[in-house]
Parts: sequence; structure tokens; C-alpha cells
Amino acid sequence: MIARREPLLERVEAGAECRDPLAVGAAVAPTRSEERTGERINVERRKELMATGADTIAVACPFCMTMLGDAGKKLESDVPVLDIAEVVAQRLAPD
Repeated sequence: MIARREPLLERVEAGAECRDPLAVGAAVAPTRSEERTGERINVERRKELMATGADTIAVACPFCMTMLGDAGKKLESDVPVLDIAEVVAQRLAPD
């Protein structure tokens, strides 16, 4: 049994929720590949997530991990994108 006084992490939601299939654009990438106006959806979403002040971005989708990671490189962001399983494993590891 693991007991902790403080929460394992603070969950912060950004504007669009994960139920939105346009969260990073991976689900519709083939249909949006011809789009030439505005910013790429993954860059826009990464900016939203960074605006929350989070020090880590957790995802449950391999496409989101790739798309948000690519956007992070473009924006020169050092905020890591981790799979939710990695976040849980880190928090449960003994100190």
C-alpha cells in the first residue's frame, strides 16, 4: 500500500478536451493535409497546453505524443510530452 500526503499530480485541462478529435489533428491529418491557412493544429494545441503552465504534458495516444512532440520542437519548448503510463510510473517509483 502506498500512502502520500500530497496529490501525485495536479491535473490541468486546456481549452479543447481530448474527446475533441481535432485535439492535435492526428485523426484527421489525411483530410487536412491540403490546408494552407493558419497554424498547424498540433502547434496551436501545444500552445494551448503550454499556456496552462504545466511542467509536463501527459497523453494517452501515440499520435498525440508524436504530434505534440513535433510541435514542441517547432516552438523550441522543453516541456516534455509523456504517455500517461510514464507519468504514473514516475509518481509511484520509490523516492
